[in-house]
Amino acid sequence: MKKSLSIILSILMLLSATAPFSAYAETRSGTWGTDGTWELSDGVLTVSGTGVCPEFGMKNEIKKLILNEGVTEIFEYAFYECKNLEEIELPNSLKLIDKSAFKDCISLKKLEIPSGVTSIRAAAFSNCDSLTGKLFIPKNVSWLGTFVFAGCDGLTSVEFEDGFSGRIGNDSFKYCSGVKSVYFPGSCPTATGFVNCKSLSKVTIGEGVETIGGGFPMCTSLKTITLPKSAKTIESCAFSYCTNLKAVIVQSRLEYIGAEAFFNCPNYVPKFPYGVDSFQKPKPQRPLGYVRNGSKDEPIKNFKIYGKKCKALTDYCKDEGFKFVDMYDVKNATVKGLGSKRYTGKAIKPDLTVKLVGTELKKGTDYTVKYSNNTKVGTAKVTITGKGKYKGTLTKTFKINPKPTELTKLTPKSKSFKAYWKKRTTQTSGYQIQYSTYKSFKNAKKVTVKGYKTGARTVKDLKANKKYFVRVRAYKVVDGKKYYSKWSESKTVTTK
Repeated sequence: MKKSLSIILSILMLLSATAPFSAYAETRSGTWGTDGTWELSDGVLTVSGTGVCPEFGMKNEIKKLILNEGVTEIFEYAFYECKNLEEIELPNSLKLIDKSAFKDCISLKKLEIPSGVTSIRAAAFSNCDSLTGKLFIPKNVSWLGTFVFAGCDGLTSVEFEDGFSGRIGNDSFKYCSGVKSVYFPGSCPTATGFVNCKSLSKVTIGEGVETIGGGFPMCTSLKTITLPKSAKTIESCAFSYCTNLKAVIVQSRLEYIGAEAFFNCPNYVPKFPYGVDSFQKPKPQRPLGYVRNGSKDEPIKNFKIYGKKCKALTDYCKDEGFKFVDMYDVKNATVKGLGSKRYTGKAIKPDLTVKLVGTELKKGTDYTVKYSNNTKVGTAKVTITGKGKYKGTLTKTFKINPKPTELTKLTPKSKSFKAYWKKRTTQTSGYQIQYSTYKSFKNAKKVTVKGYKTGARTVKDLKANKKYFVRVRAYKVVDGKKYYSKWSESKTVTTK
């Protein structure tokens, strides 16, 4: 009997020794502060009480954190490096999340910040790279510390609640490589915080924001951004090293642009349609027009600044050797619609498209047009004069060429052919025959026929039994210069 009992006990001890151990199987509990309690059960840490939630020692055992109502603060480093923490539930009573409170919680997947939180201090959630989707920042948050969400690569968008008026550190979201879009409401004093966010391509800034902070350097996916009319300041380094940035749409006069605001932005075309009051330009940290080449800062070749003429812009261009282009002087406009025209016997007035620094101007509202020498063959003149908010005069020309003639017949002859065409009696000085053994008129030769009354000509000294492609055009001599019509349709002839 004793022997049997001994065998049974040995088996039980062996089973006990080899049974799998779970880190979350044990339930433990304790107290903190004056009235606080905590309980850890199956990886879930539940904290109750009032005041400041302290740091807990069993960091690797916590998979889920529940802070009950009454907790107002989370102590610094309280849950730092809780590498298995996946989920947290925060109470509405929470006001402060102190520095590095959840830093390096690499398994944390979701975060909902309670509406009562007023401050999230430095690095509180930095390197929580499993956080995904959109992060919503409530309006009561008055301070987002430096690096507070830095390195949270899984985030795809950040939205600040309408009414948010807190301060954002320039580096608050630094290295968030997955963030593609961010929204700043008009109540936000400064739009900033996204240094080196490589995927950021959409930045929406609400009307009311006055300052663009130094928080968008190295956002290499950012190509264009629209500033609100309320914007007054672009701070130092705001968009430096945004190498694909092409346009910043400015809707009001800027009071100040800081040093290196657009440094190393080789594709950026600066346009300031309402002018600028001042630049911070300590050398070598110039705001505009410079790129990094090795260890040196160099000016961009042929760099231009477009804007409303003002002292700050013209002085900056003069000092740095750049060209200033007045956005309201039509002499700087481009004009389309002035290609060569055909003589009709009537005054020719082409439909024009006039653009000034990308803006299409309206005829009658922004400019007037006057034509001269636009009836006969020759060079016609167009004078465009600014109107309303636009000023200056631009003169352009276009050609009026003779009316084309028609090749009517080709007659083959011995090592030659005779060409016939319709004579033009007005605005014509003569004709030109072109012929080639190639349909493309490669290696073509020409014969000039003077006098508009001539309607035929024999072309000699050709090869026998050879096929030729032939066409003809009219010309008119004006002030010693020949103006040609379009070529006629080609015909073929085979010599004898």
